[in-house]
Amino acid sequence: MEPLLIKPTEDTPLINIDPDTWEMNFSGNSLPENARLFYEPVINGLDKYNNHPHKQTHFVFNVKVISSSSTKIFFDILNKIDVLHESGRSEVM
Repeated sequence: MEPLLIKPTEDTPLINIDPDTWEMNFSGNSLPENARLFYEPVINGLDKYNNHPHKQTHFVFNVKVISSSSTKIFFDILNKIDVLHESGRSEVM
């Protein structure tokens, strides 16, 4: 997976995905106008990553305010993390 860095705004979180350490960090507010479009690179990246994960994967969520549409996306992201964990191919932290 390629590194992904999305700088935060007042309405969108910092998203930093480091493929070397495989840490995914969300920090800030999640109030994008179109949550599906905003989080599409994250969802696509997780799908690719789940095919060839590292032995350990770190997820950090520090979201302060979240919209209802972002909640649905985070649920999808958490489901993908759960699939990764349940597969036993990566220790999820």
